[in-house]
Amino acid sequence: MKNNAITHLRYPVNSLMRLPIFLTALAAVLVVSASLTGCRPPDMTAEFQLALSEAAAGNLESALERSSRCLQAAPDDLDAVTLNNFCQFMLNNDKATTEKVLFSFERSIEQAPNRFDLRYFYGWMLYRNGKYPEALNALEKAYELLPNSVARDNAATRGNLLFLMGRCCVFNNLPRGMRYLQAARVYEPFGEWPELYNSLAILSLYQQNWNQAVVWLETGLRKDPAHPALLRNLAIVYDNYLNDRVKASQCYDLALVAIGASDPAASAAITARLNQIRPR
Repeated sequence: MKNNAITHLRYPVNSLMRLPIFLTALAAVLVVSASLTGCRPPDMTAEFQLALSEAAAGNLESALERSSRCLQAAPDDLDAVTLNNFCQFMLNNDKATTEKVLFSFERSIEQAPNRFDLRYFYGWMLYRNGKYPEALNALEKAYELLPNSVARDNAATRGNLLFLMGRCCVFNNLPRGMRYLQAARVYEPFGEWPELYNSLAILSLYQQNWNQAVVWLETGLRKDPAHPALLRNLAIVYDNYLNDRVKASQCYDLALVAIGASDPAASAAITARLNQIRPR
């Protein structure tokens, strides 16, 4: 791929638009996967149910506190361990907490290698930390386990899993990501996300299928016609790969309008390129 020209549209860690979707899918896995029995003392069952409800409602500090009380009573309860790790990970972004949580998940997976939820959360956390090869391995294993999981009929979980696997493939230049991302399109809201189509375009470029990359970017722009990154990427495809400077200029102009004052560096780069390719 030329000069790493295409932008990887990673959803922001603190995105107010995207993160609730992932939290909904992840919380759903917690709720449906937890056995509510395990090695938990009877008097802690109600406490754990309350912790799950708090997590599903986004009250992670309360969920962390309640799951910690469950672990004090039953340290080996994998349901409580999973919920507690999830809350710690979401509430603390520091390196020490992340390493601690990932190590805890590795130990849990050793104890219960066929639990879908453990692989799913572990892969998602690896993805969030940019460890894409390791994340893909964990997520694909989770996908293998999904048909036998109580989460198998949860559409948000399946769509989220397919989307994450596809994104990992983008960062690892693996063509099978096309299959994952196209499958994710049928699940709401993933089929409406411009970054899904940007990811499909990147994979098409990796395979030197320039025209298909244009198709995917234009599909994404039908979802969000003023998306600055997609407009810029479409301009780059016309410019660097298809040698169509007229269409490239048109898309660069639209990208400049969409960017506005939000990214001066990007605007300056686009303006400089327009000065190079437009006839004087």
